[in-house]
Amino acid sequence: MWHLEGVQAVPAFFAGRQLLIADGHHRYETALAYAAEEGTESGRMLVVLVSTSDPGLEIFATHRVFSGRPEIAQELPPEGDVGDVEQALAAIGGEPYDRSVAIAYTGDGAQLVRGAVGDLDVELVDRFGYDGISYTPDWREAVRRVDGGEADIAFLLRPTRIEDVFERSRHGEVMPAKTTYFFPKLLSGLLFHPLDP
Repeated sequence: MWHLEGVQAVPAFFAGRQLLIADGHHRYETALAYAAEEGTESGRMLVVLVSTSDPGLEIFATHRVFSGRPEIAQELPPEGDVGDVEQALAAIGGEPYDRSVAIAYTGDGAQLVRGAVGDLDVELVDRFGYDGISYTPDWREAVRRVDGGEADIAFLLRPTRIEDVFERSRHGEVMPAKTTYFFPKLLSGLLFHPLDP
């Protein structure tokens, strides 16, 4: 943590550095809209900046679980059946990142599903839409929901790489919803910011 003295110290500190809004873009967009409505002084907000080279920074996958959607399993391509979840997790770890891939898990077992070259794993699953979808960062929870009859199918994903987040951002693209789960999460609470001048 560094304390920067004076307003001019902030631009100097960040000279030559690239900033990426990796989580919380909705707060950023809200701040921009509010500043446009109320004036630039109203567009300030608190942020936390973390170095992408920080060894404590991790990105976890956000797995997709579908309920009331039994037809999804029928739409899957008849590709190689991997077997159980542990075998599928081992297999997906060896897949190249230049092509999207996910593990589709149903009561009948797990299989790898491959998508298009250049797509993110979440984009492969997003083609099934969002009806009946829920999310979890815990693959065991996703499997438990299917095994318990609460869900029809779960898609287990690989963590999105930070370089993929940067690549999309450099092209002015917004990442698909629930693409990243950054860890550790900050302790949070309530913060009051007076809006009256």
